[in-house]
Amino acid sequence: MSKIIKSQHCVEAHPCRLDPVDVDAFFVNNREENEERNLATEPDSETAAALEEILEALLPSDEAEENEAEIEDTVAESPAEIENEVEPKEPAAEEQEVDLFQINLEAERLIDQSKREAETMARLAQEKAESITGSAAETAAGILEQAKSEAERIREEAGSQAADILEKAQRQAAEILNQAELEVENIINQAKQEAEELKGEARRQGSEAGYQEGLTKAMQEMEANLADSLKLLNQAETERIRRITSSEAELLKLASGIAEKIIGSELQSHPEQYLSLVKEALGKVATANSITVKINPEDERLIQENFPVLQEVFSEPKTIGIKSDQTVPPGNCFVETEHGKVDARIKSQLEGIMKEILKVGQVDEPG
Repeated sequence: MSKIIKSQHCVEAHPCRLDPVDVDAFFVNNREENEERNLATEPDSETAAALEEILEALLPSDEAEENEAEIEDTVAESPAEIENEVEPKEPAAEEQEVDLFQINLEAERLIDQSKREAETMARLAQEKAESITGSAAETAAGILEQAKSEAERIREEAGSQAADILEKAQRQAAEILNQAELEVENIINQAKQEAEELKGEARRQGSEAGYQEGLTKAMQEMEANLADSLKLLNQAETERIRRITSSEAELLKLASGIAEKIIGSELQSHPEQYLSLVKEALGKVATANSITVKINPEDERLIQENFPVLQEVFSEPKTIGIKSDQTVPPGNCFVETEHGKVDARIKSQLEGIMKEILKVGQVDEPG
């Protein structure tokens, strides 16, 4: 049955006109629109569960429960009730759908933003790690190259200085020897000349004192002159030996200093050699009860890390005191016990070697 009504909900929005509306046609059209809307907005179980989780995260517990109830009511609403609905949807329901849609959009936006931020942080962390690794590798390579260059420079400088000193000593010795030989030759020539003069004088005076007496006097004077010449020659030889001996001591001193630098550098570059030096020093005091090892602060960490290795020199573990001392050069050690001290410094050992070399190489001066 067709009905004609006049209503402000069913006419065009014109203040001065009310047109008749077919109610049956209105209900049919409204029902079709509601069915399409419900089919488009009907959530499945996974969507409802996702919306519940988003509501729990974004809304207080009371509001979340109210929204869950409203969502369940919306899902459970039967098609028959929607078809019989003749009134337009309440504004509150429309606002709720808009809110849920906005919440869903906001949740997706937050998820995407979190993913982007996580990817950015991971990328930055990877770049930072690569930068640190590269920088560390470059720094280590630079330090190693610098150490090699320094060692090579020390070796070259040592060889150059030793060659200069040796050449200077040899040149001075040659000059002294040449000068002495010239002086001896002059003295001998002068003695011969004086002898010839004495011989001539003796012959001229032979009638008064006799030729033999004059000759004897001439020979005595010549022998005296020759003795003076030999004495001068011996003095020149003694001076030459003294110069050479002095140069040898200077060379040994220089070589000792250079060796100390090179050995110290090698010990720092090869920790196992430094540990062998410390073990050798401890082996000399193996019977002592109170042992203290003085080392440079730069070597303390190496000694602490290899403490069990140092205990190998004892028949049973002993208490060893480790004391940092700035006066001990890096790569050296000084051991103190109740019985005495062991100076294992490189400088001290080289000084002992140098003394022995000087004793063996000493040249006896002529008497």
